Amino acid sequence: NRNWSAALGSLRLLQHLARIIQNRIEDERKGDKGGIDRKLKHKIDESVGVIAKSDALHNTITPIARQRNGIYELDLVLRNNRTSEAHPLGIFHPHEEIHHIKKENIGLIEVMGLAVLPARLIRELADMERYVLGQPTQGEIGSHIDWLKALMGKHTFTQANAAEILKQEIAEVFAEGLAHCGVFKLDHAGEEACDRFMEQVLQNTTTNTGGRT
Repeated sequence: NRNWSAALGSLRLLQHLARIIQNRIEDERKGDKGGIDRKLKHKIDESVGVIAKSDALHNTITPIARQRNGIYELDLVLRNNRTSEAHPLGIFHPHEEIHHIKKENIGLIEVMGLAVLPARLIRELADMERYVLGQPTQGEIGSHIDWLKALMGKHTFTQANAAEILKQEIAEVFAEGLAHCGVFKLDHAGEEACDRFMEQVLQNTTTNTGGRT
């Protein structure tokens, strides 16, 4: 029917975009000139810290196709694996200040909206609750102490609300980790860089399809 045709048409276009970006990355790996102007892309990337190549290649893309709320969608997950002295595990990786909650890589399941937190938090959460309520703890929660002290200055904890507040605050930290991993940040500079990048992709799509989209 018409809805199926529209969904499949949109999916084909998004798949085509994903292939173009992936092919361009493969061209870069082989040393060939990609369809998107490399000099312009390099300039766009450097403006927001996304450098494609140093002593190694850093960029890749992962497409995720799914149906959500009856609508077909394709997520194009841009990745960059650069590191720095400040962020030895990755510039686009959860930063050290949130490692007490989330140190592990952000994976595709998390990109799709489902938080995967370390199992240790299950046992640590009970002790965090005891700490903010002024009760003796039973395990080691030293990595959380500074964070918990800050929360105690922000909230009035009671037996009735402590668990729920802590869960919400953990979710906020996890969301901060997602922001760390975003290649194009959700600020003015990041959004402009993303727009320029997508304009180049769409321009390349038009060129490769002879003006058809």
